[in-house]
Amino acid sequence: MAEYECAPVPARLPPSTMRYSSRIGVPAKNLKLVITAGIGSDHTDLDSAIARGVTVAEVTYSNSISVAEHIVMMILSQVRNYLPSYQTVLDGGWNIADCVARSYDLEGMHVGTVAAGRMGTAVLRRLKPFDVHLHYTDRHRLPAEVEQELGVTFHESAADMVPLCDVVTINAPLHAETEGLFDDKLIATMKRGTYLINTARARIADRDAIMRALESERHRRDLGPADALAPGELTVARGQEQVALLS
Repeated sequence: MAEYECAPVPARLPPSTMRYSSRIGVPAKNLKLVITAGIGSDHTDLDSAIARGVTVAEVTYSNSISVAEHIVMMILSQVRNYLPSYQTVLDGGWNIADCVARSYDLEGMHVGTVAAGRMGTAVLRRLKPFDVHLHYTDRHRLPAEVEQELGVTFHESAADMVPLCDVVTINAPLHAETEGLFDDKLIATMKRGTYLINTARARIADRDAIMRALESERHRRDLGPADALAPGELTVARGQEQVALLS
């Protein structure tokens, strides 16, 4: 193992920010393999890796189920208004009328996934028991028997699917076709009160477009401590927070 060198990456950086590039490749002259502990290689400079003969590999399916369960948890926490209600308890109060005023049943809602690969399909399977209307868009259509099993409706594009959904979850990789997909034009077609769950790459959603939507008359809100989003406003979920923008 001594013949192989590792690139000096500052320990303070989280794994998602560690990017293989030509700058790292220079000191690591014997580097032969870059393995991503997860799915997606957008944080790797593939052109630089190819030029240096470095193999870039992903641990496919390593965290798909974990993320799928996390997505379902996020959808439920947003629709049921869990986080603001929990904060009310932490603050020493409890006004059930205020807490349930913005709490809704997921049952009967239209939920769509942008991409239905391993992760997207896992999300659809976990949402089916909630008696929701399932939708998906993907460049590769699911087998007819899977669509029938899940009761899911296929759409040719995100532009076709998004206007119909109450909840949209993004499960697509970041590439030229998906970067900035959720821009002003697409967001403007979303229903009032749509929940947008993005556990994929932040750059799939245009942060400035999200902010403009939240600040517009269509999605206007006043931000305050533990403030829940009122009906008719776009909710954006990142991690375990209910926030107004993506980072």
